[in-house]
Amino acid sequence: MLTLARTARRASAPPPAAGVADGEPPWHAMPLPAVLALCGEPHRPLDPARGLSPAQAAQRLARDGCNEIRDVTGRSAGEILLDQFTSVPVGLLGVSAGLALSTRAFADAAAIGAVLAANAGLGFATEKRAEETVSSLRKLAPRQATVLRDGQPVSIDSRDVVVGDVLVLQPGEPVAADARVVEAHRLATNEAALTGESLPVKKQAGDALPADTPLGERSNMVFLGSVVSGGVGRAVVVATAERAALGRIRELAQKAEAPRTRLQVELDRLGRKLAIGAALLCVGVFAVGALRGRALMPLLRTAVSLGVAAIPEGLPTVATSLLAAGIRSLRDRQIYARRLDAVENLGAIDTVCFDKTGTLTENRMRVASLTVGTELVALDEASSPPALPDAWLRVAALCNTVEHADADGGDGANSGTPRWQGSATEVAIVEYAQARGADIDALRRRHPLLGVRQRSEHHPYMVTLHDSAHGLLVAVKGRPDEVLARCESWFDGRTVQPLADDVRLALFGLNERMAARGERVLALAVREQASTRYGETGGLTWLGLVGLADRLRPGLPQMMARLRAAGIRPLMITGDQLGTARAVAERVGLADGERIVDAGQLPEQAERLHDAVERASGFARTSPAMKLEIVRALQQRGHVVAMTGDGINDGPALKTADVGVAMGVTGTDFAHAMSDLVLRDDHPAAMLTAVEEGRTAFLNIQKSVRYLVATNLSELAATAVAVAAGAPEPFEPLALLWTNIATDIWPAIALGLEPPEPGVLERPPVSLDEGLLDRREWGAVATDAGVMTLASLASFGVGLARYGASPQARTMAFMTLTASQLLYALAARSNRPLLGGGLARNRMLEHAVGWSLLAQAGTVLWPAARRLLRTAPIGVADALVVATTAALPLLVREALKMRAARGAGAAP
Repeated sequence: MLTLARTARRASAPPPAAGVADGEPPWHAMPLPAVLALCGEPHRPLDPARGLSPAQAAQRLARDGCNEIRDVTGRSAGEILLDQFTSVPVGLLGVSAGLALSTRAFADAAAIGAVLAANAGLGFATEKRAEETVSSLRKLAPRQATVLRDGQPVSIDSRDVVVGDVLVLQPGEPVAADARVVEAHRLATNEAALTGESLPVKKQAGDALPADTPLGERSNMVFLGSVVSGGVGRAVVVATAERAALGRIRELAQKAEAPRTRLQVELDRLGRKLAIGAALLCVGVFAVGALRGRALMPLLRTAVSLGVAAIPEGLPTVATSLLAAGIRSLRDRQIYARRLDAVENLGAIDTVCFDKTGTLTENRMRVASLTVGTELVALDEASSPPALPDAWLRVAALCNTVEHADADGGDGANSGTPRWQGSATEVAIVEYAQARGADIDALRRRHPLLGVRQRSEHHPYMVTLHDSAHGLLVAVKGRPDEVLARCESWFDGRTVQPLADDVRLALFGLNERMAARGERVLALAVREQASTRYGETGGLTWLGLVGLADRLRPGLPQMMARLRAAGIRPLMITGDQLGTARAVAERVGLADGERIVDAGQLPEQAERLHDAVERASGFARTSPAMKLEIVRALQQRGHVVAMTGDGINDGPALKTADVGVAMGVTGTDFAHAMSDLVLRDDHPAAMLTAVEEGRTAFLNIQKSVRYLVATNLSELAATAVAVAAGAPEPFEPLALLWTNIATDIWPAIALGLEPPEPGVLERPPVSLDEGLLDRREWGAVATDAGVMTLASLASFGVGLARYGASPQARTMAFMTLTASQLLYALAARSNRPLLGGGLARNRMLEHAVGWSLLAQAGTVLWPAARRLLRTAPIGVADALVVATTAALPLLVREALKMRAARGAGAAP
């Protein structure tokens, strides 16, 4: 006992900074009595039937602190700032500054420092905002938890859960802390957040396990960060906050590097290539100039400045800042992204899998039809409600887990007709029984619940056991074919009769008729026996079918048509019967209902799955495991898949999909935790908005990169051509650095915030595997860089002809180069012509170009700027030459766009 007491004191102490795992007792490997002794008071083990008293819980909360995990996964401000100086382009800028200092070119070194500071400041500001945006969307713990206090279940803030609390575990609810299972009825949890395993893990109140049992195989434990996916149970809390397994994992996450998105990796790779290429070309310029007898020190200054101006140091921050802007834009439109790469994946989606209930429908069930004997009664069409036997009302009232929605949990006497909470299906049946005169609370008091067997993937019907005056009442509700197979008699509308084969066929036919109406069909059955032993679920009496209708969300056919126009294939995945799925598919515009595949047949013919996912419009009778396999099969066929859903059964597929999308209102906490996006208003049409945002983000990043690469190449090419031709150097080193500051920062960011282009949803999905710039894009970049090069050299040539190798000639080249790059930013907005292209205004870009042109004019009008950059005043005629040549890149690119537009219009 002394050993246990020491262990208890160690367990309740604050965890050490490292080796937390070593400081925790192996709760899964201890006998349950030892666990209860550790979690109780000295010399008094915890009673799992009572839990803690409020006073004990308050004392432990004050001692151990809140059950809240610090967010350690983000970067600190210092780390973000340091990261601005770790890329290859920035490293080369540092080398350039060192070379400038070594040649006593202090002004050049100061200018390079200004470039570094400007880039670091911009990168820090954008990445800090991006970090805050993503961090604000993280979910670290559930908000509420149900625990036993003095034997009574109470709902508390999950931060107030303490060691020794007894958690009441119910389907769909997050687990609030690490706990040892003391009671389990078909209990299963999803531990994907901890282990990466998408499928549910069965739990049981078993004996101690070996100490080295892996986390994912500890069947006698439930963990913080997991969600109850089925069954019910109770568990004694043994570890909270950082002492929980999730806390230790997040502690490790602080030392791990967050994975970079594909766009970030692509931009890093592109930046390295361009920086190394620019450095090699600068070395070449220096070598050629030296061979031609140029003075080495000025030539070195030119090469250094050219390298600084040509290095795309802003590329590494483009993806982060613009993807974060995409997250903020989505949030403004009531779509919450939980991961940065969700935005880029949205643009590449080519398949969307829709769950039916709660996604395509509103998840507001009502009883629409039922059977009495072999008669189908459509309630909307019936002149009077059908007569129902007492047994039907009893099963409808008892076979469910529906509870009062009233805050006091009373019998509803003070609030009129009782309101109910639970699954939409069960609430609809209970409310119908209540409307037909059943006193739900009285029936529950008369037949107390003795046991529950929940519906599951391999057990498609629910069984509840109740005390009865005759012994035991077995109430059954579930899939019609499974329930009918267990029935021996049936209620024919007047009396109970033996169930003959022809009646079975008639009942199957009724089921198919109801499913064809688009209803979800359940069967009710009952058995009363003298013995209180349950035994097997057989010998039932068939009571009838219940058809439940769930109203479809408005606008679904139009949404499906727009998805197809966007190059996205919609699929429906539902657990409903084939007939129901076909009826719904036709109503929502999912093509021919005959293309709905019965997934219940696929496990026996697994080789057909890969073929089925290419030709089907949807899948019926899918289990959570089959939903997961369908998503995987689509991905293996090369598709980028989005999966929408709201329930526990959607969780595995939501996590595996490239973009998991959960409903915000009707979605469970489990669905939210598994998803990448949460739709605030629940309507799946918001997927179109999300896809538009994803495509726009990708295209805008592409525009920024194309602009940066083309302008930087033009600076390199103009200097290299002049040196190779033996002409004087066209640019002063400091002037090149000014061009870098004026054109690389504000215009590039403004291009990244371009509004969505017209018809962005009429294009095919973007391909992330092909990179940001494909062969055609590289051709356009080379053309644009070439025109800017020719424009600046042409202006320089005019200056040389008029003034010789003088400051005036270099000023004309400098003015043309900078102004042409700024005006080219307008052409870089789109492949559509600016005139008649239907583009929305980009006021930020207009301001960036306008103010930068004014600043550029100041470099020749302001004497101090002229002295620093070694420019000279230019006359009206020179200004006309500059304006004409600077406009050439914009005009040429717009002419090429218009020619391409005419060619596209003339194409058959």
